[in-house]
Amino acid sequence: MTFMALHIFFLTFILPVVVISLYNFLKGPYLEELPPGGDIPEPEVSILVPARDEENNITRCLDNIFGLEYRNKEVIVYDDESSDLTPELLEKYARRRPELKVIRGGAKPEGWTGKSWACHKLHQAAAGEIFVFVDADVLLYPLSVSRAVNFLAKSDVSLLSCFPSQQMRTLGEWLVVPLMNWILLSLLPLRQVYESGLPSVAAANGQFMVFKRHDYTSGGGHQAVKNRPVEDVAMASLFKSKGMRVMTLLSRKEISCRMYHGLRQSVQGFSKNFFPGFNMPACLFLCFLAVLFAGFFMPLILVFLSASFLLEIFLIGISRFFVSLSSGQNALVNIALHPGQMICLVFTGIRSLYVTLSGNIRWKGRRL
Repeated sequence: MTFMALHIFFLTFILPVVVISLYNFLKGPYLEELPPGGDIPEPEVSILVPARDEENNITRCLDNIFGLEYRNKEVIVYDDESSDLTPELLEKYARRRPELKVIRGGAKPEGWTGKSWACHKLHQAAAGEIFVFVDADVLLYPLSVSRAVNFLAKSDVSLLSCFPSQQMRTLGEWLVVPLMNWILLSLLPLRQVYESGLPSVAAANGQFMVFKRHDYTSGGGHQAVKNRPVEDVAMASLFKSKGMRVMTLLSRKEISCRMYHGLRQSVQGFSKNFFPGFNMPACLFLCFLAVLFAGFFMPLILVFLSASFLLEIFLIGISRFFVSLSSGQNALVNIALHPGQMICLVFTGIRSLYVTLSGNIRWKGRRL
């Protein structure tokens, strides 16, 4: 294959990625500011937190939730058979804040994933008009819930989700965690999640999901996706198949999260979601990985044979730059680590395929 043919091959994939990355940077959508002046309606909100082995996060998470400026709220935590100090910390916190409701979970039924079962039990205990599901490792800006409720009130959206700004503190996390937003924001014009009626054009993030009570129950809730490892995307697709509107937003630091600690945990965490999240045959998924690796890694090697491949490298850098800004991440770090991230992407993708097909997807000591 000549260099010209290789350029055509690479640019076929790289140019659309650059366009989509720029589109998402310019168009968002983002969680909107509250309108100045006037009182914002505050319907009762149930903030629902599934927690399993969250001793390092749960106290900070609850301090953050009770510090929200949204007043009309109840806070419920489902302790999902934690084996660490989470139950003791919750008991101690409830003594200090009696308004906190804690559900002691038992064994999940067959056919359910742990996360969906926990969320299902939380919704059954909730009294609010609006449900806000928040993971225990998520931190909210004081007005985050107010903004989300206001957005929901003035729109026809049935499921509102937001991708938090990801916190990364180790090299291992930087090698893996940014890949989630890069794949999302370089392949999917995010506004199409709302504007397109196709259920296949779906994206959501279970770290922060907001529903009106009626929409949650009429859409089937977590019970309708009880056995899906990637329950958030499955729920978004299900809602769209029922003609319900879904909106997925990006965060400008209003919602943040440190998903994983270190390289090993990051790879394990993404392995449980990567292949199942694309909902495609294994052979097609392998082709997808091969195309990503060829288009976004091989020019870095071929540039040593011909300086003409600097064009592809420049365009890859542009796409990483715009996605990083959209995600609230350090663009220079992502560009510098791009080669290592692509290697981690392929490794994690193959590992995800293996653990999924072998029925060995595990997280926090439990088979999904």
